[in-house]
Amino acid sequence: MRSRFLIPLLLNLILVSPAFSSSPLIRIGILLKQSQVRIGASGEFKIIEAKNNKLLAEGSLKDCWLIQPNNLGLKIGEKGIGSEEIIILSSNSSTLLVNQRPYRGKIEIRKNNQGSLTVINELNIEEYLYGIMKMEISPSWPEEAQMSQAVVARTYALSNLGKYQSQGFDLTSTDKDQVYAGVYGEDPRSNQAVDKTYGQVLTFEGELAKTFYHADSGGWTEDIQNVWGESIPYLKSVSSPALDSPHQKWRLEFKAKDFRETLRKNGLKVGKIYQILPLKITPAGRIMLLKIEHSEGELKVSASKLRSILGTSKLKSTLFKINLSGERTEEITSFLSSENIVLFNKEGKEEVTLNRIVLLSAREKVKGGDKVSALTIVKIPATIKFSGKGWGHGVGMSQWGAKGLAEQGYTYQQILEHYYPGTRLKRWY
Repeated sequence: MRSRFLIPLLLNLILVSPAFSSSPLIRIGILLKQSQVRIGASGEFKIIEAKNNKLLAEGSLKDCWLIQPNNLGLKIGEKGIGSEEIIILSSNSSTLLVNQRPYRGKIEIRKNNQGSLTVINELNIEEYLYGIMKMEISPSWPEEAQMSQAVVARTYALSNLGKYQSQGFDLTSTDKDQVYAGVYGEDPRSNQAVDKTYGQVLTFEGELAKTFYHADSGGWTEDIQNVWGESIPYLKSVSSPALDSPHQKWRLEFKAKDFRETLRKNGLKVGKIYQILPLKITPAGRIMLLKIEHSEGELKVSASKLRSILGTSKLKSTLFKINLSGERTEEITSFLSSENIVLFNKEGKEEVTLNRIVLLSAREKVKGGDKVSALTIVKIPATIKFSGKGWGHGVGMSQWGAKGLAEQGYTYQQILEHYYPGTRLKRWY
């Protein structure tokens, strides 16, 4: 039986002089590799040249400008401007529209080295958090869970400023970082959680903590060392309740031939699959390394890489079991020589040529010169089934777990202490 969630009140809010007079700015790459972008606003707006602040165009509520790249830089509508970077500013606190989606702050459009467009939304971090909260957790969840999410998301954003500096922005708007949807991602309840934790972050030894988080741990979070090889004192395996999570149990099924083809398309040379076995499992139960036995030998692959190949929204975590079913038998004849090994199926079709010696449980052998033939029976599954728990890498805070703790009466400070033990909650600005 797993112990109840009992933790001391160790996490206290430390009030310090703000490092900034207001929240810092962040630049989000909201659209990449675009051939064109439509710009508008909920009120008046201006388009200016980034280098010299020259006014290029103005618009109001009903106006929509088409921005495209050309040989000289960019063009607004049909007019080329000879510049590769423009800024769109709103007036009177109106929101800007990018392909009909509203955003706070300002928009920057630049022609990149590939000749396509990169669209960047620059705004202060607190307003950025408004746009991610609803995309990460439900606004209907307990406020303490939402406040814990606001703190870890703010900490993540601040600690990753400049991550994509070479491309002109800090973070993407996708789940590669934090899902950001602009004003569409806002909700009054989520915004309130951001406001109530204004400027608060987690720190460790005076530095911003690494606040990884995920959807559902499946019961226990994972030690970061077992996922990315780095040892961090506050990112160890802890218990995590999520009784009503839709990701508590999941299943995924492939036809064996489709599974094999997917692996081959992703650069893994795999023959007919005989067996898939876990080689290394963490104390929390997650598979680290797998062995695939197949007609061309055997292949070792990390479970994380397998997730990436199959799709992280399909193979939701590495906390899974594998079942191979619908087995059929097949006769394989091999001809062994001192030079190589050629495997044929019973129809005489060549399966694979090897340059090493293998052992076969032969039922009959016929010698001829330096060659030996042998017959073996192998089992080939028709279906590969995964059954697992949780969703995500398992490191840091489980969002569904935070919900569960909040429903047990935990404060957001206690939730953060549970998932990041030893860190301190601090007012950063």
